[in-house]
Amino acid sequence: RPVILLPITYCGQTIEINASIDSGADTSVSFKKIGEELGIKFFGETTESVDGISGSCMAWKVPIIVKIGELNYPIDVLWMNKEHNIESDYPIVIGRDKIFLEFNIKFCKNNILLFDNGL
Repeated sequence: RPVILLPITYCGQTIEINASIDSGADTSVSFKKIGEELGIKFFGETTESVDGISGSCMAWKVPIIVKIGELNYPIDVLWMNKEHNIESDYPIVIGRDKIFLEFNIKFCKNNILLFDNGL
């Protein structure tokens, strides 16, 4: 999977984490613990459902800012109410919901084009 070191910001606090750019994910998702490290306070009941290959869980939708090149760009992230397994889970997955609509994204391996969203 394509992974980039991505600066993410919430209320002026920035951390850099490895992000998977996933053309198969509808939305961007991460874990409550990572959001808390960024300074997000999670209140109330979870309101969103995250469904994937490994099942489903509930999540909070909280926007963050990601830095792509020199551009700071807002995205919504579903912060899952489940444990982050550092051995098998990416800290954050950037899905198609907004980034893929705004940026030309190409995945290549050994100079062979594997995916192009056509922007």
